[in-house]
Amino acid sequence: MGFKLILLLVLFGIVPLFVFTGCGDLEPDMQDTRTVSLNMDFHGKSSSRSSSSVSAAELSQYNTHLILALPSWEYLTSSYKNFYSSFAQELMNAADKKVSLEIPLNTQMKIFAFLFKEKYSMYELFSGTLTVGYYGESQPFSIDEQTNNLSLGISLQSTGTGDGGGTNPDTDNDGEDTYDDEADADTDGDDNDGVDSDTGSDDGNDGGSEAAPAAPLISGVSSGTFTTSQTFTVSGESGATIEYSLDGGSIWNAYSAAVTLTSEGSYTITARQRSDAAGNWSANATYVTVEINQSTTTSCTAVSSCSATPSGNFYINNGTLSGIYDYFLILALTGETGVDNSTGCASNSTYISGRGPTGTQSVIIQEVITSSTTFATKAVYYSDTACSSEIASMVIGYDNVSVGDNVTGLTTSIGNKTYPSSASEVTYKESCMEVKGTTDVGRDYLNDLISASFVTTGETHTCQGSGESKHALWAADNSSVSWESLHKEESSTAEYPGDWSSDTDSSTAFTTIDNSLVAYYPFNGNANDLTSNGRNLAVFDETNLTTGKDNSSNSAYSFNGIGDYLEYETNIPNFDNYTISLWAKPASSGTYEAMFSSYNDSGNGFQIDLNNGNFHIRKSSGGNIVLSTAQLDVWTFIAFTYDGTNSIAYIDNETPVSEPGGTADFNSFRIGRNRNGNTYFTGAIDELRIYNRALTASEISSLYAN
Repeated sequence: MGFKLILLLVLFGIVPLFVFTGCGDLEPDMQDTRTVSLNMDFHGKSSSRSSSSVSAAELSQYNTHLILALPSWEYLTSSYKNFYSSFAQELMNAADKKVSLEIPLNTQMKIFAFLFKEKYSMYELFSGTLTVGYYGESQPFSIDEQTNNLSLGISLQSTGTGDGGGTNPDTDNDGEDTYDDEADADTDGDDNDGVDSDTGSDDGNDGGSEAAPAAPLISGVSSGTFTTSQTFTVSGESGATIEYSLDGGSIWNAYSAAVTLTSEGSYTITARQRSDAAGNWSANATYVTVEINQSTTTSCTAVSSCSATPSGNFYINNGTLSGIYDYFLILALTGETGVDNSTGCASNSTYISGRGPTGTQSVIIQEVITSSTTFATKAVYYSDTACSSEIASMVIGYDNVSVGDNVTGLTTSIGNKTYPSSASEVTYKESCMEVKGTTDVGRDYLNDLISASFVTTGETHTCQGSGESKHALWAADNSSVSWESLHKEESSTAEYPGDWSSDTDSSTAFTTIDNSLVAYYPFNGNANDLTSNGRNLAVFDETNLTTGKDNSSNSAYSFNGIGDYLEYETNIPNFDNYTISLWAKPASSGTYEAMFSSYNDSGNGFQIDLNNGNFHIRKSSGGNIVLSTAQLDVWTFIAFTYDGTNSIAYIDNETPVSEPGGTADFNSFRIGRNRNGNTYFTGAIDELRIYNRALTASEISSLYAN
């Protein structure tokens, strides 16, 4: 059965108002509104001739009418707190059946009404959940600067709780029982239309022709439960008298400065102001419900350890996981700057912005395999860009790792990221937590992060974990010959995720699948060696980064032929046999223009050079190897091996050229300059690899193909 409220809206002057839209932590938007006065009366029109209805006398037993102005997309239920975003909420004045609301202009809205038999304050309504007798909503509407009045109907529904009671039949047999709301459309104060022209203020004075001011703005606090003190401010019109309430409007306090809530308890914060000559109070500000509950502070049940030391491994369908996987390492491997490939330290502001405590300038985040059934996630935050001045650290440990079924057919591309098409279903439990606030800022950050107060500056706290079970998809991606990525998609429920998503966590480990790789230079943004040996090349003259063989920017080095070169001389290993491979794009047919030299003297070692249009392997003993003619401005793959007896040279996928003899002399890794030091290479070089063994023809072919 339905009953109808007829609302007639009277609109007064346009006023600016900050209105929060969406979640409480979003920034407010400036939006023009108009003060709307709703005059409400019951006409008792039922929706059916055969239906029973509620009389005006019955409806008069409902002493609290909560009126909400909500976006039109809100869905009506009997729960008056079940809404996402409220523009205004007020209680109807039972004496004159009026309520004033601030309605935003040019916005699709609805008016919602909830009726309660008992008399409640706004604080009582929103600090608990009380029984609704009737509830209803208007049709969608919007207002603009030219709207003067508007009639809306609200169809009331009984909740069937017994408080919606009364079924008084229609006595005039016309089948209509109307609940009529009227508001004065006359704004000149003379009341010529016979209807009260109250401006909508709550001072009880009728006949005022001046509009009430806009509701003030509450800022600095949002609705929620907090374990620490909360501070809010109220801003209104210049010179206005402002009051605030902590109980939804029952008790008002004069406002002069920021208010801090320190005592435990529930607060329903609102505010009002008056500034016009008639002394009209504004509508109340949007209500903010805050609970201070320090008794729920997380405590630390001490445990002996929460390891983040790599040890052991476990197998998932894509491969074996072991060691440390750095969250940011993939950025270094793909050419981004601001990431140290040897430590995983990230200082690139694009990727660390918003992470960690205030003042964080660099961060290390890692997934660490700690045994065959355990792993840990570790994060350390630093105040400098080199990951040396620690602010705070946190380790979350997990145990009972169980690898289940394999899942196939997964999405392989999301945005600019690629993922394996299969993964393993993995479960595990949070077993421990280790936190340290190295500085006061780090301490405060951690206490806030875990809703705790036990973290003290400079002390490491090792605590028992929550024991919460996690369901996830895990995959090891070893499609690169240089690194392995771990992809992890966790579910927020007790079900396994169905696919990868844009929130999938990916971390990376540099993996020398072949331990004979003693130096590897992909030239992705720098001249660093990406093996654990750290044989980083020095950059000389004006040697610059350029586009690599895969067309990625800043992923190769360009040499001008008049002084540009790269070199490493510090810790050269002893070689009985070896392999050198690289990609070159010559820009000149050259004379002894060396791409790689193993020595700084022409009487020793060897060099890979370009002379009179051909590629050469030029050795100090065992003769020279003349290779095919170079194609200028074309990327060419070159490899050279020595097994202690024979030298073999490779160009692209051509038939290799073999010669007896060779040399194992090395005292430098020199790129772009010959052994004599008087001739330089012109062109670009990419993907230099140095092995301490002679790779097979099949292995060389794989390098070329990859």
